Amino acid sequence: MSATSAPNKPSNPTQQGTKRKSNSTTSGEQRPNKTVKHTGSKKADINALLDTGDVTLPGEDTGSVPVYDTCGEIRRKIRALLAKGVSQAALSRALSKMLPGSQGQVSSRNLGTFMKQKHLMDGNTSPAFYAGYVFFEKQRIKNGKPKTKTRQEMEEAHGKTGVNLDWSFKGGSLTLFRNERVHVDKYDSTDSQWWEFVIASYNGHVWMKHCSDQVTAKLGEAEAVRRFPALPRPVKNRSLYQSMDESGLRFGPTFQRLTNVRTRTLEGVATADVVDLEMAEAKYYAMHPTIIDACLQVAPIAAFKGRVLAKHYRRVPTKVESLTLRPISPSVRATVSASATLIKGSGEVVSQTQQVVVGDQVALNIHGMNISPLEEAEVISHDSLQNTARFVWKPHLDFLDTSKLIKPVINWNLHYPVMQELAHLGVMWTHQNIAHLIKFIAWLKDQIEVIRAEAGPASNYFDKGQEAIMQRIDELVVEFKTTDVAVIARGIKQLAVNVEAILKGEKDSLEILLEDDLLNQIYAPADASDRSLFIQGLAHTNPNLRILEIGAGTGASTASMLSYLVLPGSNAQPMYSKYTYTDISSGFFVAAKQRFKNYCAMEYKTLDISKDPLEQGFKSEQYDLIIATNVIHATNTIGESLANVRKLLAPNGRFLLHELHTGSKWPNFIFGIVSGWWLGEADGRPDQPYVTPERWNTVLKNTGFTGVDQVALGGDYPYQVNAIMIARPAVGSAVPKKSVTLLSEEVATHRGALTRQLEARGYAVDHCRLGDDLPPSQDIISFLDCDRPFFKDIDENTLTQLQKLMASIGNSKLFWITHGCQVKCTNPDFAQVIGMARAARVETLSDFATCEVDDIATSLHIVVDVFVEYQKN
Repeated sequence: MSATSAPNKPSNPTQQGTKRKSNSTTSGEQRPNKTVKHTGSKKADINALLDTGDVTLPGEDTGSVPVYDTCGEIRRKIRALLAKGVSQAALSRALSKMLPGSQGQVSSRNLGTFMKQKHLMDGNTSPAFYAGYVFFEKQRIKNGKPKTKTRQEMEEAHGKTGVNLDWSFKGGSLTLFRNERVHVDKYDSTDSQWWEFVIASYNGHVWMKHCSDQVTAKLGEAEAVRRFPALPRPVKNRSLYQSMDESGLRFGPTFQRLTNVRTRTLEGVATADVVDLEMAEAKYYAMHPTIIDACLQVAPIAAFKGRVLAKHYRRVPTKVESLTLRPISPSVRATVSASATLIKGSGEVVSQTQQVVVGDQVALNIHGMNISPLEEAEVISHDSLQNTARFVWKPHLDFLDTSKLIKPVINWNLHYPVMQELAHLGVMWTHQNIAHLIKFIAWLKDQIEVIRAEAGPASNYFDKGQEAIMQRIDELVVEFKTTDVAVIARGIKQLAVNVEAILKGEKDSLEILLEDDLLNQIYAPADASDRSLFIQGLAHTNPNLRILEIGAGTGASTASMLSYLVLPGSNAQPMYSKYTYTDISSGFFVAAKQRFKNYCAMEYKTLDISKDPLEQGFKSEQYDLIIATNVIHATNTIGESLANVRKLLAPNGRFLLHELHTGSKWPNFIFGIVSGWWLGEADGRPDQPYVTPERWNTVLKNTGFTGVDQVALGGDYPYQVNAIMIARPAVGSAVPKKSVTLLSEEVATHRGALTRQLEARGYAVDHCRLGDDLPPSQDIISFLDCDRPFFKDIDENTLTQLQKLMASIGNSKLFWITHGCQVKCTNPDFAQVIGMARAARVETLSDFATCEVDDIATSLHIVVDVFVEYQKN
């Protein structure tokens, strides 16, 4: 925050001034203002008008006199003085004497700028305003005049500090300084019931002023209801909101409240019903914002007589002459109407009257609204449009059991026994028809002995010959035809009948698997699992995920992942900043680019994870999530491949490892015919490339990971087909500070319980009160909001102590425990800390976190969990 030349505030608003030697100035050399006619004004008269006597105000020497007047009132008094013949230059010199030397002076230019401003508090940071107040206050005391009623009201309203001199409106922006208070003040006239307001927003650097006006409470009868018979032209809701969306005005579901929209064909009149929506927060509004917005939406529809083209709706309200609103029940049905005209040339829509009618009463009446077109240069592209949003609160992923977030999609309990029989039959058929392919043959021979020993259903066919075996295979293929695993049954048969030709070199095994997209279809049930809760939980924790998928191949896993990574709704807002789609060959990329063309931030790169990725153009530790679905086992050495994965994973990232893990032998039979199945023989995987979660855990620990943090089986044991494992990098993180300062009142409810919770986690707790000298270099937990809203009616001494605390915390973390105020708020007074924390982070770069708790008494153990996590970051 930058400082202004506005003086500081004083401490006592009611103290009267004391006498001192006059400091009146002579200004006879100044020429009278040409616009004011003087009739014999003399230097003595001018001097008398500028004389403040020997009055001294408290705080005058330091420029901290409290101000109890508006800019508008000071401008009125100055105009009256100028009208009596005082020149602007002479007045500037007189006002400059009201400022201490360190505050500079009031130049004619300063004064001129101040006088040109119009709104009630415009110019409040100008030295002319402060000096003008001091000047006229000293004259009031010199002349023995009593305080006006307005002055007394302002003293009561603004207390010891006076009006705020530390924020200003400049170039359309509201810039707040020091204490960042937004000022609302009553109009000059003590009889006026109108109040001035300003609507502004803060972008992290400055406040932007959007509009300002006056508001009052209106008594008496409501406006007359404007009734229209059924209008002739219906407007389809879907077409209407689609056109608005194309124009850049994207309305979410809760703002699409217009239905039964109808217009006249020759006049600019429209009516509509408002869709009744159940919204829990509606009870907090006199009228829900979506209903007000529905009323605004109707005006362009009326002006364009129901024609729904995108160019007609690329307009925003820029002026409202008057708006009257009356509270309505959130559950009532409402109708809206508007009469509006299109101004040719300017393209503005001028709405004469818009109404929201509930029953027989006007709940909202808008008169004289201008809706101005956006210039083409201002139209934001569809992709870069900044969406409005509301908070969605979900648990942080670190506090969830991630193994419960991944669920099987296929009920393998039902299919496992029959699939095992089918695989056994395929082995028996194939074993009797081949005489080479040493590894595969050796495995087949081993399996024959296993089948005999198990004495399962397939063993009944040892003595029945080839024809009986194939007949049973056909029966099982038909039996599986309508199940999720039909393609696996078909794949077993297809390989069985072609295996002899494959082994003789007459057919290629991969060609058989790729025929009719068989391989891609087999991957689907083999990879099937619902990982949506895990992915969405991770994306909620970090909505700018950088994602790498290893061995994406045909994109089956990618398709499901991307579906999890977009917010629901027509806008499909992504919850990632980059998705890198890789495979060992670029052959899959053409089809993948076409398949995923509607997803943003996609990039396609070749990657052989068995080799150093840094030598393949990748940067170290650049991904927050790495996905590998049934790909790591297909490398020569899983340890080397995992070490390469670790090189790419960010320190706080996660590795989602999805691998085969089954007792059934159908994967062996289908994929064993392919040479890649046998790559792991030298790596201790002689019969099959996949290994157990226990071995994955060991290898992960040996390659820079913490091991398998969580594992979710793709079905009930032992019927599962795969295991989905989650691992994190093993990084040498700094040891959290184990001494903590607990800041609270002397007697605070639950302070002892929180202390015990912290001590149980190994913390040494120092108890301090606000204003105490805190132990250096310790993180701080504030319990000041525990029993009552700390910031409500805060006094000057407490505020000073808080400012001292914020100035002294340095690199320590401040963890402020408060009650729920952004979700399920029961007392909005607790919410004041949210704004204070935001300002502190911006102004002092403090590491300041707030922790909102529904029920402090029952949640202290969770609060400590959150504090521990906060210390890690």
